[in-house]
Amino acid sequence: MSDTDIEGLKQLQKLLIGLLDDSSTLSDSKFTSTVQNLNNLRSDAEIRQRLGQSEIAWSHIIHILILFRNGPILPGSEVETNRIQLLNNTLLLCSNILTIGESAQVIAFPRLQTEVFNILELSHFTPVTVSCLKVLVNLGAANPAIRNQIFKLFISRLNDDINGRIVDSLDDNGFSVLIIYILGGIGNSDMNCNAFVTSDFGKRSLNIFISKTENWNTDTNHKNFDLIYALIDTYVRFGILDQVFTALSGYDVTDKYFVLLKILDGKLSSESSVTIPNSGSLVRFLYHNIFVQLVKPLAVDCMTRKVEHDISQKIASLTITLLECIKNLLAYTSNSVLVNEKAVQEFIDLLKIADREIPRKTLKTDNKLEDTKSYEFPSLKVLLIGILSLLVEKNQGAKDEVRQCGGLPVVLNQCNIDDINQFIREHAILLVKGLLENNPENQSFVAALEAKQAVPSTALEEAGYETEITDGKIALKRRAPKN
Repeated sequence: MSDTDIEGLKQLQKLLIGLLDDSSTLSDSKFTSTVQNLNNLRSDAEIRQRLGQSEIAWSHIIHILILFRNGPILPGSEVETNRIQLLNNTLLLCSNILTIGESAQVIAFPRLQTEVFNILELSHFTPVTVSCLKVLVNLGAANPAIRNQIFKLFISRLNDDINGRIVDSLDDNGFSVLIIYILGGIGNSDMNCNAFVTSDFGKRSLNIFISKTENWNTDTNHKNFDLIYALIDTYVRFGILDQVFTALSGYDVTDKYFVLLKILDGKLSSESSVTIPNSGSLVRFLYHNIFVQLVKPLAVDCMTRKVEHDISQKIASLTITLLECIKNLLAYTSNSVLVNEKAVQEFIDLLKIADREIPRKTLKTDNKLEDTKSYEFPSLKVLLIGILSLLVEKNQGAKDEVRQCGGLPVVLNQCNIDDINQFIREHAILLVKGLLENNPENQSFVAALEAKQAVPSTALEEAGYETEITDGKIALKRRAPKN
């Protein structure tokens, strides 16, 4: 054993013997000397390196933790304050020693794990809770097997009262440590992902994280938003983001949905190459559980002026973000996922209401487009047209459903300029082209409308069709290409 090893153990033994000699009191002088001893150990990197690889050293350290945990509980007293501070300092010493590498982590586990959980179950002090989390982060940092075992115990051992106390007491710094710990636990394990999001602790944590995300996002220097983004990205990567939506609850659940949708939309929109496992399951969930059951009824009430302006602004933003996510996700899955859910009719119904309630605006007739009201849902119509285009692509059943639910006239009516739905005319013409392709029934229907001059004059021409009369009947045919 080197001189450094001997010196480190001497300091630990001195500290331990002093505490065993008089563990019932922590006078000012004893408190000061104990803090000094702990600081000496924490500040010497070489000593920490040696201590981390010593079974005897870890036995001493864990014994010290037990003494501080079982010390006198005298709320508000100086002795109690000193005890808590020393307990916290000893935990920080453990955390620092564990950073030397896997050898220290293997030696300390599982005795240190057991004692940290004992402290978590008893502690009501935020600094101690945060320090416990730091120890758990470092205890499994280099060994996936240890990390998984600790994480499983973490979400199963702590009951609802304890995990509630942990989450509710943390400040922003504490949340950073907790999210880092969770990311380490779930990052490489879909089983841990599932276990966390379905546990009481996971549900409570996610609800608090998401409710705080907006504030974290306003501070561009705050790392917690990036950590939440990484957490949500993990659930996207494992194809179980729908479970995060399911875990959200409370009176402000709509606001939480909006935050989560914005994160998903940002990921889908900003990354050039995105892998979305189980995208069909996610887009079906967003459509059925959020669009049909929640957002569409709210949007209809908003467009028909049944809600106050401030609320309508939130609903409009939520609706647009949700539709953006659905549209982007359809690029990763078969359109039959939603066609089989009868989504065509739901989207056509909303487009009809939007067409009826929200007038078109153009720069020629409306000089102040910035005065567009929230209930006018900027971009709603063009988003619905885009989603319908994806649903009818190479899907004859979807094309027929558009006609059967009375959608052809309202789609044709979008073949006009509308500056609060930029490029809607072009998108609508492409949708018309898709609806007419290889579908004689839709062609006949549109031909009849054109005969009544119910179709914008250039829409069919730009879609590549023209009308002709054959045997006294009007029909559509493909335009001959221009030379």
